[in-house]
Amino acid sequence: PQKLVVFFRYLFNEGYLRGAVRDDWLKLYDKEFVDETVEKIMSWGSEMRRLLDVLEERVYLTRKRDEDKDDAAALSGAARSGPTVTVVQPFNLSEERPKPLPVQDPPPPPIVYKPPPKVREGPTKEMLAIAAAREANRAA
Repeated sequence: PQKLVVFFRYLFNEGYLRGAVRDDWLKLYDKEFVDETVEKIMSWGSEMRRLLDVLEERVYLTRKRDEDKDDAAALSGAARSGPTVTVVQPFNLSEERPKPLPVQDPPPPPIVYKPPPKVREGPTKEMLAIAAAREANRAA
């Protein structure tokens, strides 16, 4: 709400609209469009000032004269009969249910390893083939 008050005060400030804001808008839009838009915004200026006074009063908790309050209430159309009172009701609390005991996980199954390969004594097939080829080359 505070940021809205600041924004609306800036938006409906006639000096800014006819000065710096108009100059910046003229860089982007046609002169006729900018002038029409500024005039439309300024036509809402008096009503917005009254509404902003009410909004500032609520946001910043400041008191204005009673006449200003009556004018703002008539403008906004918010005539309340009075604040509604909250009726206190006791909580409906029930007893907590007992939490179940945690279920223990079964132990993991034992790991079964493959047996190591059998070790053969003596030369392998590859070594025997190399030796045979070497003998054949020597004989040739």
